[in-house]
Amino acid sequence: MWQAAMALPSAEDRIIMEEETLLRKRLQAITDKRRIREQIEKKRRNIEEEKLKLQYLKKKTLREQWLMDGLSTLSEEEQESVKAQTEDNQQQTKLLQSNINRIEQEVADLETQELELSAKEEILLKQLKEVEKTPEDIIKEVNANIRPEPVQYIYTAIPDVPKCYTPKTRRRSITAGKHETDEEQEKK
Repeated sequence: MWQAAMALPSAEDRIIMEEETLLRKRLQAITDKRRIREQIEKKRRNIEEEKLKLQYLKKKTLREQWLMDGLSTLSEEEQESVKAQTEDNQQQTKLLQSNINRIEQEVADLETQELELSAKEEILLKQLKEVEKTPEDIIKEVNANIRPEPVQYIYTAIPDVPKCYTPKTRRRSITAGKHETDEEQEKK
């Protein structure tokens, strides 16, 4: 019987375990969100690098076209190599543009995941606030568990009190022995 009672956690233990679980889940959500944020930043840097490469390639292609238009005295072999180079540049341009589009889509997907994690974290935070004890709750609980002890009078020697003064509790015991009334004691 005693072992069965020990196996079942109390309500307070369940609340603590639930709070601990919620804290772990929230920490995991925050960690995942941070990881996704770092991936987004990395992909944005990649996009910028790809855009710079694309911009450079486009400028290079335009410059070569301008030079080719100005020089019509090229041989057929030179014209074929220039055309091949231009086609190669166009292929690279298309490849860079598709890479940029793909990375931008990945960033959008990661941002969606981040929003979902933020929503999940908000829900966990609300649940945690419901389960978590506030300082006022803790104080009330402690005050409810404390039993006030009966007050015991402790008399110390007070130098200003005349020697004929005796506290009421002691007076009763003395007066009971002498059969004097309180009024007579007060007159003294």
